[in-house]
Amino acid sequence: MLKMMENKMKDLIISPEVRNKIEVAMEELYKLCEANNVPVVIGVLLERMKESNSAAINKGVSFFIDSRTGAYDSSLAAACEMLKMDSVPEYLIRMMRLHNDLKSQLNAPASKDNAPELIH
Repeated sequence: MLKMMENKMKDLIISPEVRNKIEVAMEELYKLCEANNVPVVIGVLLERMKESNSAAINKGVSFFIDSRTGAYDSSLAAACEMLKMDSVPEYLIRMMRLHNDLKSQLNAPASKDNAPELIH
């Protein structure tokens, strides 16, 4: 499914007015979070133009993560690193989704429908 989505990516062009509003909102959110020691990661796709074998991508990424002050969360730190990447391998996205699905199943209250099958 992810491969299909990747093949269907279309050019994304944002007007200068909208882009400016996004950048202002990102800056305001960053300042608010930094002033209150709240970890934040913001990622916005500002432009994507499909080229012959790839895509030219322009992202806006802003983050405030500071482990010294306690403004830290490992999932936000990982998201920040992923946003810095040009692209994320599909297998990694599937692995994270599988991890989350398994974690949800393990944390779900036991019932007849989701109880593990016992082997004797």
